[in-house]
Amino acid sequence: MFSLATVLILLSAGMYAPSAAPPATAPVRGALLRYDRPLGQLARYHISLDVHGVEVSLGERLPVKWQAEVEVAEEVIARGADGSVWLRVTSRLTDVTDSNGVFANGATVEWPETRLHLSPRGEVLETAQPDTKGDARARERAFAALVTQVSPIILPQGPAQPGDQWQVETGSGRQTNRLLSLQGSGDRQVARIASVATSPLAIDESVDELGLRTHLAGEARQTSELDLLLSSGLVRRHTGRTHIVTRSQTTLSLPDGPQVFNMESNLTIAFEIRLLTVDGRPVGSG
Repeated sequence: MFSLATVLILLSAGMYAPSAAPPATAPVRGALLRYDRPLGQLARYHISLDVHGVEVSLGERLPVKWQAEVEVAEEVIARGADGSVWLRVTSRLTDVTDSNGVFANGATVEWPETRLHLSPRGEVLETAQPDTKGDARARERAFAALVTQVSPIILPQGPAQPGDQWQVETGSGRQTNRLLSLQGSGDRQVARIASVATSPLAIDESVDELGLRTHLAGEARQTSELDLLLSSGLVRRHTGRTHIVTRSQTTLSLPDGPQVFNMESNLTIAFEIRLLTVDGRPVGSG
């Protein structure tokens, strides 16, 4: 559904979980926007990422510049009476160009299967992800996932018309979204939505066997536009930029005492997510 909400949005799972009283606008007239997908549906997406910025490690500034191509498959494996869906998500890295190996060292050809429970508005209700405890490359994998995550756009509670704006806010994140237009008709009707989202970031990883502990904190700000197919509840295209600033500390326990390594990152990520096929049928760009 959200593609890279699918490629390990799960580092900040619950970032946009439902709040007790979300201050969302609910116009009386307009289109009802929902990620409403049938049981058994299989959607495949292609994701392009272009990342550049800088890392500071051990006092040395390292330029970061890489591009990656990812394919994501989302299968609806269950539906709730409230319209929520459970997705089985698999992701595969198809190409990567990395100037200094920062991303490639943490990337795998395939990410482990992930399961998401999502509300019709796109709120993350539950997640199930593999246990990476004891993985010597857990920090690299986590960082790679961090810089490839895309925040899903949360839809309004009620019908919306072009120009309507709504906010979603929890203790750990905020979105301000606006319906730009409703275009087409029938199966080709598309809602275009603009979004600005901010959220804190956090990673805590440990590999007890190696005496490694890593803590990362930071913030992400994402500006994007999304095309939603109203008839199928699928994202047809999602494009934008995310600015990530992080600080991390890795501690290595040694017999003569712990060693601490600090790192800072300032990265900009341009992304494009495109729907390729639905149940094996290609999706046109028009």
